[in-house]
Amino acid sequence: MKIALLVHKLTDGGAERVAVLWANGFQKRGNEVQIIIFDDEKPRTYGLSDSINTVSIVSYKKNRLQRVLDRIIKLRRTLKESHPDVAIEVMPGWQRLISMIGLDVIKISTEHQPFEHPENADRKVNKVSKFWLNRLYDYVTVLTQADKDVIGNRLKRVTILPNPLAIEPVQYVPLKEKIILGVGRKDAWLYKGFDNLIKAWAQVAHDVSGWKLQIVGSSTKGGQGYLETICQDYGVTDSVEFPDYQSDIQPYYQRASIFVLSSRYEGFGLVLIEAMSQGCACVACDYKGRQSEIVTNGVDGVTCEPDNVDALASAIKALIADDEFRTELQVNAIRRASDFSVEHIMDRWEQIFEKCGLK
Repeated sequence: MKIALLVHKLTDGGAERVAVLWANGFQKRGNEVQIIIFDDEKPRTYGLSDSINTVSIVSYKKNRLQRVLDRIIKLRRTLKESHPDVAIEVMPGWQRLISMIGLDVIKISTEHQPFEHPENADRKVNKVSKFWLNRLYDYVTVLTQADKDVIGNRLKRVTILPNPLAIEPVQYVPLKEKIILGVGRKDAWLYKGFDNLIKAWAQVAHDVSGWKLQIVGSSTKGGQGYLETICQDYGVTDSVEFPDYQSDIQPYYQRASIFVLSSRYEGFGLVLIEAMSQGCACVACDYKGRQSEIVTNGVDGVTCEPDNVDALASAIKALIADDEFRTELQVNAIRRASDFSVEHIMDRWEQIFEKCGLK
């Protein structure tokens, strides 16, 4: 089968990482895979199999309308030449959809953000894209049952497709250090809840010895500076570190005893399953049950109410105080993370293809 994956870029982003995992997984199963990239001027962060063809749909027209038309024309020409059986969009876009009008190709939209946000979110749900544009695809994938429930009968042919695990799970819990870890773009601190994480840590830090908080991720728009100010205001500057974006995040997971997903809302905790796979005891802020589809509270992690600093502090404090409980969660987390292996997710893709009449 010939599969085209349509992505905006291959630079540091969760959806982009997932696209590469899919592409490599499709290729490994004997499919002919092509990735079409719309913004290919930044260095590619994620590596593809050498046998996967990549095409850049980049326009250098100065006028915005001309750039849009140029990209539509280039994409349509590319799809006509390669003639894939299925085109998989990594997050839907109207320009790409227009490019496929009249082409004999199965169109699949893959959603990587939740279909509902809290009222204090930094951005609103794009209802036109979510509930109208997606009607024009043959199939739509969502990350959780919670999102499928929100959709209800507004879209047809919707299926749940969790993100795949990018890191091989460890066989046993590595030697851990007294580190609490958060991972994500620091400029997205409001969405990621890093301000809450620091404030929660401030309630804990002065009562524990030798522990530190690390928040790993890129910062190009002053996000780290803002978080450092919070550290100063709450008196925890000496116990909080801000490593930059890491192309290989695995050693950080392996050293950390505790991982915290502090997001105010999250479609699917990709970093959460990565941390679990490396034997971290995880605390996940659970927006309307989405992370509970990954973590069973008290079994392979701990869930707490999002945007609640006191609840987050209590969860972190409990894991630091109870070595036996923390170790139990670490062991169970490794086992649970294996359910999201690339092979398991590829099996789900096979089922989707069958429903589309491609198998």
